[in-house]
Amino acid sequence: MKRNLKTILFLLCAIVLMIGGSMLYQRLSAKVSETPAPVTVSEDPAPDESAAEAPQTPIPEMEQQGSEEEPVQQELDPDTAMDFTMMDRYGEETKLSAFFGRPIIINFWATWCGPCQRELPYFDEANEKYAEQIQFLMVDLVDGAYETREGAIAFAENQGYSFPLFFDELGEGAMAYEISAIPLTVVINAEGRIVDTHLGTMSSDELQALIDKVLN
Repeated sequence: MKRNLKTILFLLCAIVLMIGGSMLYQRLSAKVSETPAPVTVSEDPAPDESAAEAPQTPIPEMEQQGSEEEPVQQELDPDTAMDFTMMDRYGEETKLSAFFGRPIIINFWATWCGPCQRELPYFDEANEKYAEQIQFLMVDLVDGAYETREGAIAFAENQGYSFPLFFDELGEGAMAYEISAIPLTVVINAEGRIVDTHLGTMSSDELQALIDKVLN
């Protein structure tokens, strides 16, 4: 009888120990699962956001002004200068082709373009020197918001520039020459063919080289 009682007590103790051990294991497992995973910190240096000023300025994306009709694409030699309509300072329309028959140097620019402003004095000096040999066309890219005809005229007068001033108010020049940045200079010979182009600010010597090229 005593032996049976001891056996029963031993079994009860064993059961209690097993239950207690199981509960302890579950608590420890729960704590381990709640431990956050280690965070990896990147040691890559921050990108350098500084950049030197570009020699040309991208044109702001503006709603295209002008007529609903697409400009007619000329079926000509790929070097033939594309014709387009521009305005003079009095609002009168004229076409690029009206100046064919003599060398032409077109400069597409705007008053808000810093690189454009730096080379304008060279064009003004060149126009004074070669006006009888070359037709200079300083074509301001008017958009009605960033640039207006009145603002460009006032700017040129304040700077004392006397070069021929025209305005691409219909956007035909920008489309014809696929302009995405300025200043852009296009050199056209007396036969109406493009002999050279230059994107970005030019020095006086670089402009002189283009002049020599179209005259020779």
